[in-house]
This record gives sequence, C-alpha cells and structure tokens, in this order.
Amino acid sequence: MEIYSRSMTVTKPVIVLLCMNLNMVLGCSFWSPPMNIWLSHDVLSIPQQRFSDHIIMQKEVDDRRGAPDRIGHRYTLCLLPDIGGGVYAIDPVGIEIVRQVKEALESVGYHVTLTDVPYSDPLPAKLLKIQINELYFKNCGLHFFTWGNISLTLTLTSHEGKVLFVATAQEDGQSMLGGFMEWRGFTEAVKKSLTGVLNQIVTASSTEEFRQALKR
Repeated sequence: MEIYSRSMTVTKPVIVLLCMNLNMVLGCSFWSPPMNIWLSHDVLSIPQQRFSDHIIMQKEVDDRRGAPDRIGHRYTLCLLPDIGGGVYAIDPVGIEIVRQVKEALESVGYHVTLTDVPYSDPLPAKLLKIQINELYFKNCGLHFFTWGNISLTLTLTSHEGKVLFVATAQEDGQSMLGGFMEWRGFTEAVKKSLTGVLNQIVTASSTEEFRQALKR
C-alpha cells in the first residue's frame, strides 16, 4: 500500500505537465476550474385562463440525479471531460427549481404555499411534489456547442398518498456558443430548456384534469 501511494504521488505532477503540454500544442485547456451559472428562464407564455385555487407544494424536491450539486461538464476535445471542469448552479438546484415552478403556477393565478411535509402539522389535504428526473448540460469547446435537457415530474397526492394527478415536463436546450464563450453557452442552453419546461407546467396546470384533481 505504501509503494502504491508513492507512485501516485509521483504520477500526479506528470499528468499535470502532460495536460499543460497538450494545452500549449492544441491551444485548449484540459484543466478547467469549476463554472457556476444561474438557473434562469425567459418570459413565460401567457395562460389563456387564470385560476385562483390554492396549491400546497412540498418545499423539498425529490432529486433522482446522481450528483445533485452538479448540472453539467465541459469537453475540450468532445471525447474526455475537462479535469475539474464541472458546471454548478449558483443557488442550490432543489431550492431554485421549487422557486421557479412556484412562479410558473402563480403566473396561472394559483396561490402557492410551500410546506415542510412530511414534517408539517397538520398535514395538507393535497400536496404537490416535484421530482427532478434530469438536469444536465454538456459543452464541446472546440466545436462551440452546448446541449442538455431538463425533465421534471409534478405529482399531486391526497392526504392518504393517493396519486390524483401526474405530469412530466421535458425540454432540450442547445446553444452554438462555446469555447471562450462557454459560460454564455451553458446559460443560454439552460434558459431555453427551463423556459420550455415551465411553459409545459403552465399548460398542464391549466387543464381541467388538474383543476378537478385539486377539488377532489
């Protein structure tokens, strides 16, 4: 074990020097610092109707992704991800997604209250939950292209846990910005994807099926 540890200690500087040499030869970086971006959206679609029902939404999301803090990474040669080149949201992903879904529902006219279920007392009669299925973006620096997608599932349940309504909103996002403008590329791709997802939520929450589920 001691010999293995020493070999690793010697190898790390060698890898760094190789990356630096490749950087000089190819004119690109294999050692990129982490990048932080905002999760934002464009102006949402105007709903055809507005409603005044009350929705109680769970404050915590069910994040099904493997690495909840990371939302993407960068490829220099479109083959190997940059060392350390992770992309992260400036604010916690779960908190930001809840805030923006709440904003989308309020644009329809709903009054949305956040709750700490299952710790709230008393428990609400109906509860809207958000599940993050996918939220990940990639950037290929040499080809100036950023792409990814966001997928959210909204589930309305009764006090007993019975599913009253479920809908999944998914949207791809792309940007032709990369290279030295990769920050804008990630921001633009995320914005396109999130705007599409929130518009789908606006549409789903305006359906008769959803409104009837709220009244059960």
